[in-house]
Amino acid sequence: MLFEDESKNRMMETKELFDWVLKQPCFEKTSFMLFLNKFDIFEEKVLKVPLNVCEWFKDYRPMSTGKQEVEHAYEFVKKKFEELYFQSTSPDRVDRVFKVYRTTALDQKLVKKTFKLVWADLAPLLQFKNMAITNVADGIISFLTHPTITTAEGRLMCCTFMAVLWEIWCSRNMARFQGRDMSAKHIINRSMLSVRAICTTAHFQKISQPWLAALCQSNSRNEIPNVILPKAVRWITPPRGRLKLNVDGAFNMMSDEAGGGGILRDHKGNMCCAFVMSYHDLKSSLEAEAVALRDGLSMCCIKGFKEVMVEIDSLNLLHIVTNQLQCPWELSLILQGIATLIKRVKAEISHVPWEGNKVADCLAGFALSCVHLTTWDSWADLPNTGRDPYRLDKVGCPSIEP
Repeated sequence: MLFEDESKNRMMETKELFDWVLKQPCFEKTSFMLFLNKFDIFEEKVLKVPLNVCEWFKDYRPMSTGKQEVEHAYEFVKKKFEELYFQSTSPDRVDRVFKVYRTTALDQKLVKKTFKLVWADLAPLLQFKNMAITNVADGIISFLTHPTITTAEGRLMCCTFMAVLWEIWCSRNMARFQGRDMSAKHIINRSMLSVRAICTTAHFQKISQPWLAALCQSNSRNEIPNVILPKAVRWITPPRGRLKLNVDGAFNMMSDEAGGGGILRDHKGNMCCAFVMSYHDLKSSLEAEAVALRDGLSMCCIKGFKEVMVEIDSLNLLHIVTNQLQCPWELSLILQGIATLIKRVKAEISHVPWEGNKVADCLAGFALSCVHLTTWDSWADLPNTGRDPYRLDKVGCPSIEP
């Protein structure tokens, strides 16, 4: 956050960059989330080097020592950025929000250990020729330009390599922002599931025995305790003669914007109709999801569809609708409407992971920018963000659930 090392200060550069961004016309209505990064490292540094060595913090006055001083210094830095923000923002501009958060750094030894375990396990399959390469960029370019990449096995190696890079990045983020442990086994399992899905979709032929063994291998949960194994999730078509409605809601805490969307499809995955709508004066994502469910059922009722299967990705909402959880008072009127519509449509509501509800999720996100209720009867008219997941659902392409 503050120092790259004890002799070089990056805070003034950060201040100038933030000030420049705030004054750009294109960001005039943009809300900001500022992450004061690596708080644990800041704690170590601020006890070694006085905060007021930075020109921007000349007016800082230490108040104590130890943990109290660290908190005092952190609040001072936070206040400085807030002052900078309000200098460039008119007091009557309520559509621009600024919030500050703190994050911590990761244990670099743990991260490096995880990386080494992952690459050591996959080295025989990926056939690394030079394990001594220390320049990451050179190593990646060297690997991806290997001539065997044009063969089926070469394409498998490339897919696996890129899948592993992605899963390492995801694992690092979950460790940093959600406090979850990094696991080499978990990264490898998720990567191989992604590659197996690619093989199925792309119809890879002439796969060698080592690769077949790696792709077909299934680890029992007993072999890797304390690790949640990933699984492939795809949208499932309803039975012939039935329709399936997927709905979702979206809520932006920064701007208090909310919206909902949904799509109704038949047993072939063909779209019957879809909707998006922005909502006002809502206070939570649960409320947005409830209103979206009500609007989706209302769409089915208006169009005369009966015995509709409904999927939502909010387990809390499902438990409230099915009376397994007490309904919050602010949702009581919405839930009354949902209960009435369920009876009219003869709907069956079930839970689906987010990975199986991507089209509705994309529509809900799109709804945040809509002014009025918008409906479509053709998938070709869907917003760009919704077309790709719609196509993938239609061909049965799975996603990987953490």
